[in-house]
Amino acid sequence: MDCSKYNIAYKEISVDKKPLFIFINHRVSIVCWNKIREILGKCDVVTLDSHRDFRNGFIFKLDPDETFSSKHHKGNHPHFTLCEEFINWDLSDNEQNRLFIKEGKKFVGLLNDNFIDVAFMKDLVGDVFWYYSDTENDSSEGGCEDINGKIHKYHPLPIKEFKIPKRRFILDIDLDFFVENPALKNCTLMPQKKMKKYLNLIRKIMDNPNCLAITLALEPGCCGGKENCLKISKKLSNIVEIGLNKEIEKFL
Repeated sequence: MDCSKYNIAYKEISVDKKPLFIFINHRVSIVCWNKIREILGKCDVVTLDSHRDFRNGFIFKLDPDETFSSKHHKGNHPHFTLCEEFINWDLSDNEQNRLFIKEGKKFVGLLNDNFIDVAFMKDLVGDVFWYYSDTENDSSEGGCEDINGKIHKYHPLPIKEFKIPKRRFILDIDLDFFVENPALKNCTLMPQKKMKKYLNLIRKIMDNPNCLAITLALEPGCCGGKENCLKISKKLSNIVEIGLNKEIEKFL
């Protein structure tokens, strides 16, 4: 299957009667979170990821031939509610999603790196709790308002301080969580003992009754390639006791 960053395909399966969505690019989670909201109502998100994926409400419109550069920052762009294209963006329409996700078209922002901002602005989720293993990213808290003016909170937390949420939530997993140095081409998988510890934690999180759905981003480009994705997914499949590997192979 197409592993490019413009691929918005996803597959829905069921794990313990909970919907689980699989996709290549983490940004596609906003499409799946929208579907979850329509079915189950709005939930918080617990995300395990090696990247922050949040820019404190940073979203903007580029001209068709313009590319992102350091001159683009929040202060130089109108509020997102003034962008008619963004307000009218129908996340349930895959044709519109392809337009919005592909750079150089109508409206982009940094949808690879700030799709959580988009989810907040579109009021798809409640708050987001980002749990990281090791990170050099900005780990400061933040927030973003939605189309109705309500503030959504972003909470970055080390995984060693994990706490089961008391409110309903979506478990969001990016496979590059299990990779060391994900930004480098020579990234390696976590040591097996460490990986097993976090896989067991995932099983515990999934078993919690407040966990209503799961989204899973494969991100082979940040995992060191397809082979690493399959290695991680096989271990994850063993822990959650489902045939996840076969479904992931179809994507890769």
